[in-house]
Amino acid sequence: MITLPLHELGKRCETVGLRRAEPTHDMPLPDGAAMWTSSYATLLLWPVASVETHVLEEAEITGQDWLDENLALKEGGSLTDGYLVLALPSPPSEIGVIREIEQSTMVCRKHVIWFEELNDLSWKGVEKITVIALPQPIIASEDLSYPDMDEDALGVWEIVRKNGPNEASTILELLR
Repeated sequence: MITLPLHELGKRCETVGLRRAEPTHDMPLPDGAAMWTSSYATLLLWPVASVETHVLEEAEITGQDWLDENLALKEGGSLTDGYLVLALPSPPSEIGVIREIEQSTMVCRKHVIWFEELNDLSWKGVEKITVIALPQPIIASEDLSYPDMDEDALGVWEIVRKNGPNEASTILELLR
């Protein structure tokens, strides 16, 4: 059995202020499921038993309903974003179904991840989970410099520098 990405998701959740939490209602979480929450969002990791389309669609509905119930009972009645992360045990055979699920905004945002045993033994799709997928900062390996510009480009740059981008576009329209 493949271990669900609890550690990987947990680290990313903590980075954005989401903390591991228990349900706010009587419906227990299934084995392998986990929830993280904050004042602005709740993320629910929901395991999917297989990559078969009907199993994935059933997990989407069940997980969505579970999350909806939990969000409705959140203390203070504050509005928060909900994220349902469906975790497949292996790569999907039908990518179209995944796109449909991820494009659905009914109740919450949805993401599908899966374990892929490649060189890096990792979970694919985690980087697309919008609430936790902050990119790693890119550090330049050398000093950055502006590209060489011709006289016209330097003139436009000077207008932008002096007047700001909005004013510069107006000035450039008048010059045409």
